[in-house]
Amino acid sequence: TGMGSATLPAETYPTQAFVRVGRLYFDGPHRRRGITLLGVVLVLCVAKTALLVWLSYTQRDLGTALQKKDQDGYYKAIWQFLGVVVIAAPLFAYYQYMQELLALEWRVWLT
Repeated sequence: TGMGSATLPAETYPTQAFVRVGRLYFDGPHRRRGITLLGVVLVLCVAKTALLVWLSYTQRDLGTALQKKDQDGYYKAIWQFLGVVVIAAPLFAYYQYMQELLALEWRVWLT
């Protein structure tokens, strides 16, 4: 047997330890709030991803309109871009806030 043949107890693997501690938080007295915050963060993550995809299509349309010298297409893409920004700015800020709130409550619970 070589030096690499020794196995560590399952509790020493970081992911398993994290799941074990996470289970204590989400099954304990903070269950409802923790699951709600996690659910909100996950929904906001999906919304943020969708907006980033929409933004990429808008940028594509803008580039295509410029390349084809399509004035109507250009202005349409500009308005789409402004629509994405108007929706994305508060959503991204709220997403960041909710992530940090969940992390803060997690850290308070750990101490």
